[in-house]
Parts: sequence; C-alpha cells; structure tokens
Amino acid sequence: MGHFGGVTPNYRRVMIFIDGTNFIARLEETIGIALDAQRPPPSLFPFTKELLNHLPLGSGAIIHRRYWCGSYRGNDENESGMAQQLHASHFQPVLAKAVEGREKGVDMALAIHVLTNAFNRNCDVGWLIAGDADYVQLVTEAKRYGCIFNVAAWQKGLSPDLRRASDEFYALDESLAKGFLDGRPEFKRLHEAFIAEATAGADKAKARRKPGH
Repeated sequence: MGHFGGVTPNYRRVMIFIDGTNFIARLEETIGIALDAQRPPPSLFPFTKELLNHLPLGSGAIIHRRYWCGSYRGNDENESGMAQQLHASHFQPVLAKAVEGREKGVDMALAIHVLTNAFNRNCDVGWLIAGDADYVQLVTEAKRYGCIFNVAAWQKGLSPDLRRASDEFYALDESLAKGFLDGRPEFKRLHEAFIAEATAGADKAKARRKPGH
C-alpha cells in the first residue's frame, strides 16, 4: 500500500567499491601512459565517474555511495587535497597514507566497507571495481549476506576466478569503447582532459629522472 496517497517506490540501492590502486594500475596498462596512483591527475576522478556511470545497473537502480579506496603520498595537506578532488566527483574517499612509497591496508579498508554494508543490508547490489584474485573470498562473503555482487574490471590482469565468483561481470574496456562509439560529448571532453593531464604528468616525471635533474 502506498503512503500519503503515493506509491511505494520500487528501486534497487547500489553501492560501488573501487580499489583505486588496482583501477589506476590497469588503466595505465590500457592507455599506455604512466600514472602515479598515490598522486593521480585530478582529471582522473571526473573521467572515472563518467566511465562508471555506464555500468549496466538496470532499471530502478539508485547509486547510494561510490567508495574510492586508495592511498596518498605526503602530508595531511596532500590527503585533504585528494579527498576534496574525490568528493567533487561524488566519491567517498577512503585513503591510507603510503609509507616509503608503499601502500598498506587499502584492500583491508575496502573489505571492511563491503562486508559492513552487505551485512547491514545497506545495499541491494554491490559493484567491485577491481580484478585481483585476492577479492574472490570477499565477493563470495558479500553474496552470502544476500547481496547481489557484481564485478567490473579492465580485461588486463583480470582473475578468471573473480569473474566466476561475481553474479555479473562487466569489462571496463567496453565502457571506454562505448563512450566513443556513442559519441557522448561529456565523455569525450573528460577523456581528452584526462589524457592531456596524464601525458603532461608522465613527461614531467620522465624529465625529472634524467641525469642532471
């Protein structure tokens, strides 16, 4: 029965959980441009949001949360800056400080957010944006709590076991290609801005590594 003369809404609550380091590493291999996962170009985040906007969520799906689990290098100001960039693109930042260039605890933080939300029935459908075999057990556990759990990942480095463990799999390569084939102006604009910034950053990093710099 509807409430206040209306109709009870019928929708599915969706949450997206992104392993930022894994996503960036595989994106780097896909586009052939070196990327710094702990200090990514700011244009990466709006481009990623647009890319994920075209996941096959189905009718009646509402995205409640997009978690970005990753690491940063530097001080509190660096963390705050990266968090602000993520917030601006509607991601919930879950950031861990890298120690001596190595990240620690990112996969654990992602697992905690997945299992907490699945156990408390905060979402009807979960999407894991990662392709590592380390997440097979996590996906299995999330499904055990009654949550539909899907995986979207780049084809390179994708674990066949993780693909089989998911309820549904979607290749991010397809979303990238679809963005160009559909001629989406916003996708093209964000992609061009990201590629330009990523290329400039890679060139600067290469120049710093040359002798005498």
